[in-house]
Parts: sequence; C-alpha cells; structure tokens
Amino acid sequence: MNELPLKLRGKRVLIADDEQSMRLLFRAFLENLGVVVTEAVNGEEALRLYIPGSFELVLTDYAMPKMRGDALARAIKGMNPAQRVVMVSGFDDLILQQGKLPVFIDGLITKPCTCHQLTDAFL
Repeated sequence: MNELPLKLRGKRVLIADDEQSMRLLFRAFLENLGVVVTEAVNGEEALRLYIPGSFELVLTDYAMPKMRGDALARAIKGMNPAQRVVMVSGFDDLILQQGKLPVFIDGLITKPCTCHQLTDAFL
C-alpha cells in the first residue's frame, strides 16, 4: 500500500493559478488526500497570502496576470529560502535556463499533469 497519501494529510499548500479550472482540479484532488489548500488567482494575491512557515508547498503557474510564477517564486524564496516552490506550467522552454531550473524553483511539472506528479511535488 502506498503510504504517501497518509503522509500528506494535514499538509498545507498554496496554489497560484489564474485558471479556475486548474485550481478546482488541484483542490479537489489534494483535499481528497487531506491536504489543506489555499488558492490565489495570480502571483500578487499569492504573495499577499504567503506567510513564511505556513505552507509545506507552493504550486504556481508560470503565465499569470499581474505577477508571473517565476517572480512569485523568487519573492517567496527571498522571504523563506527553505520554502518548496514547484512550477506547474506548459512553458517549460521559458522556465528552464540552459537546461536546468532556476535556483528559486524546486521542481517543474508540465501541464497537463497527473495526480502522481502533484503528490510527488511535496517530496
């Protein structure tokens, strides 16, 4: 039996994505595993909601109005370098620099993604 769902129960995630359908999909899946989900419609809102130490994971889209995901990740890492930030995007070529992730991004999930990829983002 996979013990990962039990380990995720009670974990907190901040999701920043301007697409409501993506937020709803992520929320439904993660809450079903017992994860506490906070949603933001863009990077600016996510930054206002972010409190260092309050989330085990920040999932952010790349292309959002007002503040892109890379700027959000950089700002969050500036407040809390230990914060795990994973980008969920279809713009891999814009995110990867010289074939590797920028230092302020801990992981990259390509849209469309699987439920397994979402749970692995916590690791």
